[in-house]
Amino acid sequence: MSQPIGPVFLHSCAAYGRYLQKGAAGELSLPPYEQAIDGSIIVRYGEVFCRIPGCEYGHIPISNTRALRNHLRNHGAMVARNPSGRISQGVQDAAVAWFQALFPENEPRDEGAHQDNEGEGQHNEGEK
Repeated sequence: MSQPIGPVFLHSCAAYGRYLQKGAAGELSLPPYEQAIDGSIIVRYGEVFCRIPGCEYGHIPISNTRALRNHLRNHGAMVARNPSGRISQGVQDAAVAWFQALFPENEPRDEGAHQDNEGEGQHNEGEK
């Protein structure tokens, strides 16, 4: 059985790891799809679970985001197109923020930094 593989920029995002784990366990409540101006649904980079109500793939991961987009088209959904080429830093940041927003109580911020580097976090400003 193959594990879904997300974009490399999400590999260090703890929230993305939780998304994969909790989604596969059926413990994840995902929001409805957002819509673009033209009514097409927006699929975030790294998504592998269908958010169409009642779909069995809501807790069974689809192999990758491209396959999820095709799956959604099979539901009859119009899926927003992503720009071709390299994913911009702004789009990457927005994807990370979307996954973090799924777990607000557990993850106030996740910038890819590892929590096991305790001595290196002393220079962070605004810690509460």
